[in-house]
Amino acid sequence: METKERPSERGLLASIVNESEDAIISKDLDGIITSWNRGAQRIFGYKAEEVIGRPVSILIPPDRADEESGILDRIGHGERVGTL
Repeated sequence: METKERPSERGLLASIVNESEDAIISKDLDGIITSWNRGAQRIFGYKAEEVIGRPVSILIPPDRADEESGILDRIGHGERVGTL
């Protein structure tokens, strides 16, 4: 039996993500940023409206730029990717 998340739980989780001091960023399989929290703004210096819809590669140091395409490829094939 599938359970549905109550709206209050969804709101609580959204508040936790938004208020986190840690950067919490989501992206699609094309590497486009789809969400950005206040922690990400504090750490990277960009406001959400400046980065949502842009490639996540704007955040990646040049010496690690090649890693992103491999990570997206692995995720696209259903593999789990740990912290690098």
